[in-house]
This record gives sequence, C-alpha cells and structure tokens, in this order.
Amino acid sequence: MRVVLLYFLAAASASALDAITTESLLAEMTDLERLARPATYTCRQFSSYDRLCTKGDPFANADRGNYLRKDGDAYVLAEATGPGAIVRIWSANPEGTLRIRLDDREVLKADFKSLLSGGVSPFLEPLSGMRALGGNLYFPFPYKKSMQVTCSVGNQYYHVGARAWPEGTKVVAYSPYRMPDAAIERARADLKEGAPAPKDCVRRALGQEFGGPGTISEISLKASGSRLREAALKITIDGEVCAWAPLPDFFAVGPAPVFLSTFAMSAAQDGTLVCRFPMPFEKSALVEVELPADGARVEGSLLVKPGTCGPFRFHAWWNGTLKLKTRPMSDWPVLRGEGRGRLVGTALVVRNPVKQWWGEGDEKISIDGEAFPSTFGTGTEDYFGYAWCDTGKFSAPYHAQSRCDGPGNRGWTSVNRFHILDDIPFEKSIRFDMEVWHWDDCVMGYATTAYWYAEPGFRHDAKVAPVEARLAPPMEPAFAVTGAIEGEGMKVEKCTAGEAVKQDMSAYGEGWSGEAQLWWKGGRAGDALTLAFESAMEGKRILAIAMTQAPDYGKVRVSINGVVVLEEVDLHAGTVKRLPEECVTAELKKGKNEIRIQITGTNPDAEPANHLVGLDYVRVVE
Repeated sequence: MRVVLLYFLAAASASALDAITTESLLAEMTDLERLARPATYTCRQFSSYDRLCTKGDPFANADRGNYLRKDGDAYVLAEATGPGAIVRIWSANPEGTLRIRLDDREVLKADFKSLLSGGVSPFLEPLSGMRALGGNLYFPFPYKKSMQVTCSVGNQYYHVGARAWPEGTKVVAYSPYRMPDAAIERARADLKEGAPAPKDCVRRALGQEFGGPGTISEISLKASGSRLREAALKITIDGEVCAWAPLPDFFAVGPAPVFLSTFAMSAAQDGTLVCRFPMPFEKSALVEVELPADGARVEGSLLVKPGTCGPFRFHAWWNGTLKLKTRPMSDWPVLRGEGRGRLVGTALVVRNPVKQWWGEGDEKISIDGEAFPSTFGTGTEDYFGYAWCDTGKFSAPYHAQSRCDGPGNRGWTSVNRFHILDDIPFEKSIRFDMEVWHWDDCVMGYATTAYWYAEPGFRHDAKVAPVEARLAPPMEPAFAVTGAIEGEGMKVEKCTAGEAVKQDMSAYGEGWSGEAQLWWKGGRAGDALTLAFESAMEGKRILAIAMTQAPDYGKVRVSINGVVVLEEVDLHAGTVKRLPEECVTAELKKGKNEIRIQITGTNPDAEPANHLVGLDYVRVVE
C-alpha cells in the first residue's frame, strides 16, 4: 500500500511540474532568455476601444465605456474559454469593484483603484502601481477552462491582456487559497533590483566580431556628446543585420540619454546605457557603434556567455521622421514583417511643436493575417501604461515616461513599454501600427523603435534611416519675452521655508514667458527666497520684474543685491494672471546677482489665506 501511495505522490508531483502554474508564470516575469524560444501560446487584449472601428471608421475615438456586455449589474471587461492566463490589467479611471472568475469560481474581489495602485496585498509595487495617472497590474492569473473579468461600475477606459494555450494544455488555476508567497516576493524583489549580473560571461569589446555559439547577455555603453542621435548602434548576428537604431533610441531614451530604470533597459545619470535583452548567435556576432565625425563619444563592452539560449534572434529597428503631418490622420508602421517570433517592446519619441495632445491614437497589432487586430488599444499613452496625457515622469520595470519637456505636451517626449509577461507571439506575420491622432493640425517629429525576437530569415520592411531623419533640433519656447531671465531658470541660493519649483503655466492662458514660472510654496510672513541670476552688464540699470497674481498668493518685498527695489507688492487677485512688468532701478554686477523675495503678509481677501509667490522673469531694459 505504501509503495502504491508513493507512486501516486510521485505521479502527481511530475504532473504539477509539467503544468503551467501561477508560480511558473511569476518566474517568467524576470526570465528574459525564454523570449528567445518559440512560444506555445497566443496573446490578445480586451479593451474599451470604440466599436465603430469595426464598422469602417478606423480612427473613431470614443474609447470609453465599451464592454463585451452588461451582465445584470456587472460590466464584462474580458471573457475567454480554454486554458489561458490574465497577464495585465490597466485603466485610466478604475472605479468600483473588480471581480475575477476563473473556472467558474470567484478568485478575486477588490476595489479596482486600490488594486491597480499597489494597495491590495499581495499585488503590491512594482507588480502594480499608479503611474502618471494610469493604473497598472502585471500579475499572472492562470485558468484551466474559463475566465471572466467584471466591474461594478461602467464608463471606464480599460485593457485586459490574456494568453491562450491550445486545448489540452495542463494548467493549474490561480487560487487565493494556494498563494505562492515566496514566488511573489521573489518576483517583486527581482523587478525592483533589476536583472542579476550574468554568470560565466566573457567581456568583449565593441566592434569586435567573435564566434559562437553564444549569447550576448548585456550591452553596456557610456555615451557623451551633443550629437548622440546621429550615432547609430548596429548588431549583426550570423551575418544578418538584426538591429539598427540611433544610439539613444536603441536604449529607449531618445532623442538624448536621460535617467531610465526598467528591467530590460536602463540609463544612468552619468550617461551609462545598458541593454539586458539576451542575443543568441550560432556562428558569429558583431556589435558596432557608428559615430559622427565629432560631437559624440562612446566606450563600452559586451558580456557574452557560451551557448545559445534559444533559436530566435533578437531584433530592434528604428523608424522615424521629423516631418510627420498630423492631417489627414494616419497609421504609423511600428513593425511589419513575416516569419515566426514574438514582440517584446516598443519605444516612442515625439517632438511636438504645440501644447495640444499628440497621443489619442490607438495601437493596432495583428498577428498571422488577422482581419481585425487582436490587440486594439484606447490611446497611445494607455499603451505605454499611463493616462490622461499626463506629463509626469515615471520609471517602472516594464514601462516608463523618461522625458516630457512641456509646457503641456509640447517639446520632446520619450516613452517605452516592454512586453515580458505579456509578450505577443506570432507564427507567420505581425503588423503593428500606431495611430497618429493629434488634436492639432501641425507637423511633428515621430519615431518608434520596435523590439522583437524571430527565427533567422525573418523578413521586415524597416530600413536604415538617413542622418537628417534622426536629428534632434532643440525646441524653442512657444512664447518667450526677449531678454527675459526666466525665474524658473534661476538658481535657488537660499529658501528659509517651503520650496521653489518650476510651474507649467500653460493651463492658465497666455502671457508667461517660457509658459512657466518659479513657484514658491510653503512660505509664511517673514520668510525669504534668494535667487541668483547672471548679468553681462554692470552699473545702474532699469530692471523689469514680472510676477504672478492668484487668489491664494501673498504680499512680498523685493530686493536686488541687498537693496529694496519694491517695498510691497500685493500678489492677490481673484484669478490667476500675470502682473504687468514693474520697472525699477538697480545696481547690477557683472556676473552673479541676487534677487531676494521676502513675504510680508497676505491680503485679507485671499481665499484660502496663503502666502504663495510666483516669479515669471526679470529683464534688463535697454
């Protein structure tokens, strides 16, 4: 009897090892090498996209509140049968109660906003998080027979990403009563700390071809200079050029390096750029950086280990222009190709000449010749995991907004998303388009870098771009006063209380130079703020000082280089507006000068009673 019992225990253990489980999927969240091997599943997205898109209007934009159906009091966001797993949930306005049913059992009931904000255990940061107003949850919920996701509240923007395996695939459904706590904590820790340093690796030099079989586990470069986007990174695997992109764009921080910390890519403040996507090769590999004649310097190396981690080849390719017209609306080709593989990421860089929102466009991803995309989104920022065209910068394991210049949505913006748990496999072909849906009729810069793995010989239509297409011309302010020394650009020498920060003023109308101001908040009567500015002139000069009035602003005294020039200025007004220039006479020094703003009180009509201060600019009157 004991022998028989041991036999059954061993058989059950072997069956569990062969099955897909919550624990095995959690391990996939940090396993980049598996992406180089063929997938046994497909991946699709349920979303609230405008259903008119299925009826001949591809750019319909009413992407809110569209569900599979209403079931009693519940709105059905997603539903599927057969073995599969929910892998991602996103919403711009999560409200009400979210319920997940797997195999006809309710396994999760939670406040929707708390769940996507990191407030429901064990789905804590960085598995979930509110990032630039977008709620995100990356967590696997496997099921054997069926799944359903519902919400008690309608009128929402949402995505639900789900895998599907063939019938007969062994799956152990997620259960709140068999929670793999150790695996969850391991995934959270690995995502926070980043990919571990590769073992058994040999360091190789850039520009040096070496033989295989092997796997490039990491590319690490230190880049500096003013023309880095004219530099290009090229990767040749087994004689085939598999990756080409401007240097910053390859590392998902175009058009110029800025801080980034994701699981697959990172960029440090000192200019160090790191790619951790594994790149297997059979015979040879070569990683080169093509530099302009001057204005760019790069040094770095590769970590290479013996043996290939899979038969697929890593690919990355850039497609961009500085002259994309926003009318008529169009689809931008992110990736179009034929062969077998899987999509693993996208980086986008936008150069927007106006404050209006540029990203209403939906992602459309069709695999294997689908008549309608199995991934159809609700907005460009939604695809990248944030919402409401928010300008807040963030960096999370699978996505980031590393740059957003402003004011508003004007200037350069850099965003990315890496499909690790939610990669999108294809057997024959992939077509990935991003709608160009801008609120204004203008000409903007637009560039994408697609990342994917594919079998050797994968055919795509991407080409090496000319230098003029990848330049990074600076953005001039939409409105700037000639000769203005911007308050937000001055150095804070001393602040006795509170903090002085740059404030985007584009929401308050026209009139602020650079569409921004220096905003001092947290001060009280008697507190003082000292700022430094440079002058090429010296001696007695007339200065024009421009400040801001608002309902909760205080009264201030202004001094230049220790001499009071404005005894008291009342910054209170019923609305937010820029005051006309106050002209004063001041003794300037050549080089560094100081302007001191001291709070003297607040207007009795201020509502609420406060002491806020806004400085737009100072300028020398010729």
